Amino acid sequence: MRKNSLRSTMPYLSSGLLTLFGLGVYEGGSWSETVSREEEETTVNPQLAEHSKIMQKKIYRVRDNVYLAYGYGLANAAMIVGDDGVIIIDTMENEKSGREVLEEFRKITDKPIKAIIYTHHHPDHIFGVKAFISENDAREGKTEIYAHESLLENLTKDIDLAPVMSVRAFYSMGTFLEKGPGGAVEAGIGPEWREGSLTFIRPTKTFRDTLDVEVAGIRMHLFHVPGEASDEIAVWFPDMAVLHTAEIIQGETFPNIYSIRGSRFRDPVKWFKSIDKLREFPAKHMVPSHGRPVSGNKNIRGILTAYRDAIQFVHDQTVRFMNKGLTPDELVEVVKLPKYLAGHPWLGEFYGTVDHSVRQIYNGYLGFFDGDMTYLAKPEHVERAVRYVEIMGGRDNIIETAQKAIMEKRYGWAMDILTWVIRMNYNDMEARKLKAEALRHWGYLQTSINWRNWALTAALELEGELDISQKHGFGSTDIIKSLPARGMLEGLTMKLKAEETMNVHKILGISLADTGDRYGLEIRRGVCQFHSELPAKTSATIIATKDTLIRILLGEATLEESAKNGSIEIEGKLEDVKDFFSHFEHPSKEPIKLTMR
Repeated sequence: MRKNSLRSTMPYLSSGLLTLFGLGVYEGGSWSETVSREEEETTVNPQLAEHSKIMQKKIYRVRDNVYLAYGYGLANAAMIVGDDGVIIIDTMENEKSGREVLEEFRKITDKPIKAIIYTHHHPDHIFGVKAFISENDAREGKTEIYAHESLLENLTKDIDLAPVMSVRAFYSMGTFLEKGPGGAVEAGIGPEWREGSLTFIRPTKTFRDTLDVEVAGIRMHLFHVPGEASDEIAVWFPDMAVLHTAEIIQGETFPNIYSIRGSRFRDPVKWFKSIDKLREFPAKHMVPSHGRPVSGNKNIRGILTAYRDAIQFVHDQTVRFMNKGLTPDELVEVVKLPKYLAGHPWLGEFYGTVDHSVRQIYNGYLGFFDGDMTYLAKPEHVERAVRYVEIMGGRDNIIETAQKAIMEKRYGWAMDILTWVIRMNYNDMEARKLKAEALRHWGYLQTSINWRNWALTAALELEGELDISQKHGFGSTDIIKSLPARGMLEGLTMKLKAEETMNVHKILGISLADTGDRYGLEIRRGVCQFHSELPAKTSATIIATKDTLIRILLGEATLEESAKNGSIEIEGKLEDVKDFFSHFEHPSKEPIKLTMR
């Protein structure tokens, strides 16, 4: 992937110049024309440009009553039309995308939505739900929402990491990049992540392993298939021979066994075994959460087999060479897909890559340590940079060497050596701009959209042109209010200012008037312990509804206001409650830097 030879132009070309070179103009997540075959003046890898052509908006009629909305956002939404209602599988990444899809679906049928299925907890599959139904629809039983029993738990864990995870996701999705050949081209598994209101409604029906249910005359077999997410579920429609594969099949791209934005360990063995479950069904139609639908049992079996074999190959060969003592940097040089898999149309490295999958498998089994104690004995962060710069002949020699490396198209080497100069002095704009140039050129070569987007966004960060203040993370108020209060209280423990509480021992009781839940938080010498029951002895206890408590924790209401207007009661002193919460950190207003370090 990284050996493709491309010449790069300045990052931002006018649309007229683009047309002149046959590059086309970026329109709604895909290219309107093919890219030039000539390598000169090109900022997009030809394979990636070719892949982007498939990202056109389209409602696919899979069979008589099954439809798939493709190209309207990062993920797909499916509609199955029943006797007296419809079933929606996945609801897009936000309300705006969801409404656009629903408008298209309503051109097909006006039957009410009887059920929604969340295939898993990731944002692009669930956060557009309020475009399709209201909270009252779910509360009153007009629409059931089906999901795996661990969906809320997984979503809560992601919300705990929302500040850093959101920024990292924006880097990999190209959210900060201009749309076009010098910036965001597509999203690998879909045309793009679209901005819009993030909404959420809690599932009403959950299960662990399997669930057989009939909705609107449609029989469904829902079953657990851990892989890309541990709460993933697929759906088999036996009367129609339709298989919804969720995100176990990530579309026409090598799967993201590891996400460079960050994720919990995605067990590749569980993943390919989940695909084996899919292979058991005599499907005539395959409907994925990403990618276009596929018809014909032979075609479906071929794709499923190749997909699972690619995952097992990378896993098994990584473990094989790990057992020979190879480290991650060595493993990525020897673990390569065989030609018959590397050339498969559903396994191009446009989203996931073999390289970062191999590193994750090593880390999942052995952790970060590669066996060389040098890693643990190396000097501290900045001191190490200073010493490296010194032995490399000083700053000016590194700048000169990096300039030469860029001319010779050795962009990775230029990025590597410039890192030490920047780490030594974050204000060295010459070094920062030079590394940005190397990053941008390197990014243009990539087929993996995650690698490309991250590189181009990192270039903006180094140049001081990145503004993340107007971007909102995945932890929106609407989502947080839909989650169990317990999850938010447990997440609060990770916001404790430990350094200020080494001599503190206080216990706060929390009693939720509407749900009957009673919890405790105990600060004890730099640690905050969550108690699943109300402790017998507390410094103070706050009594409130769940919504009121969450509004206080989110900063939408104050303790003083809530006590004064009677929306909370306090057993003990208000000042003690205020003092308790003062030990927790508010979200930082400082942008998270991912490249300047």
